[in-house]
Amino acid sequence: MPEKASDPVQDNSKRGCLRRFRSRELQIALETLSGASALCVEEQERAGGPHTSFKEDDSPITDADREVEKMIVDRLGTFFPEARFLGEEYGGIKPDDGLSGDIWVIDPIDGTTNYALGLSTYACSIGLLRDGEPVLSAVAFPRVGDIYHCDFKGPSWRNKRERMTVAHDYERHQFLCVPSSIIKWYHFDFPGNIRGFGSTVYHLTLVARGVASGAIVRPFLWDIAGALPMLRAAGGDLFALKTGEPLDIVRWSKNGFQPFPMIACSPKNYPRLSSVLKIYPVEDV
Repeated sequence: MPEKASDPVQDNSKRGCLRRFRSRELQIALETLSGASALCVEEQERAGGPHTSFKEDDSPITDADREVEKMIVDRLGTFFPEARFLGEEYGGIKPDDGLSGDIWVIDPIDGTTNYALGLSTYACSIGLLRDGEPVLSAVAFPRVGDIYHCDFKGPSWRNKRERMTVAHDYERHQFLCVPSSIIKWYHFDFPGNIRGFGSTVYHLTLVARGVASGAIVRPFLWDIAGALPMLRAAGGDLFALKTGEPLDIVRWSKNGFQPFPMIACSPKNYPRLSSVLKIYPVEDV
């Protein structure tokens, strides 16, 4: 068990910093991200780069993925001993465990391939589920210094000064985020640009900012838990690509959070994008 840390709410209240935050949970999550970001950069800049191996599903993993997740869980567990955790590398909750109470969901490095290659487009992501509802976002991009966050009442912020709002008109934002894993299986008839940056979290933040009109994803829970609250607070959501139903975390848990294609966008944009995309599946994904 790690040495008990001082409570940043008490420490920062002495300096008048508490006004920046609406919840103790968010403040602790953001301060935890600061340490996680520093560790990511340190490991990425180490001589020879981060050591990379591959999981059973052939996805890459670095030593930093494991170290960062453990650091985040240990620190949050100090302040929230009653909470449960789910992380990409060490797991945690199982579908049969239920979603009651607080569950912190962690993606220590979203965009591991980018990270291993020395690129800057990767994120440390922390999300909080409360009784199955995504209620808090804390996301950092360590190499570019961007921090995104929102908590229970919103709104969504980038770097504490840019209030984020999704785009409601795709004609003005001819930009769709699509990962390479989706491009492999679908043909697109989209009138604008299609771009992929190797990070689901980055794609969702671009939608929340209104930079991208939408993003197609096929995620695990940890891929989206840290970004979904701020996407919703910015006026967007995740919709099932085939049916248009908004993502229901509790319902999703009943099939073990198995990935399926979704689109992140404004509710107004979903009918427009889904009709304009004209997606022709080559194979069922």
